[in-house]
Amino acid sequence: MLPLLEALDWDGDKKWYKQIMAAVRKQAAFYPHFLEPRLAPGEELTPTELQILHLLCADKSNAEIAQIMDVKLPTVKTHVSHILDKLNVKRRAEAKTAAKKLRLIPDDL
Repeated sequence: MLPLLEALDWDGDKKWYKQIMAAVRKQAAFYPHFLEPRLAPGEELTPTELQILHLLCADKSNAEIAQIMDVKLPTVKTHVSHILDKLNVKRRAEAKTAAKKLRLIPDDL
């Protein structure tokens, strides 16, 4: 919204325009990621999927993830498949990129 208002050639009440711009700048500062992409409703990752995603992004193999989480390997494979589907990607590396873009994992992971 801020870029649109800044580009607006406003001929009206200057005091009102300054108030609006101040309010919009304040909101932009509080919510800098408001318009960034998110997962579609109903496609959110479960807590277990998020945990596996973090391990996946830490370059852990399915076998390592299974051992860390104390679950069977087919369970991990199922969760990884669900994660890839929800992120709309085909590979683990793509999942890592998508997860960073969606801010599901830290940038330094």
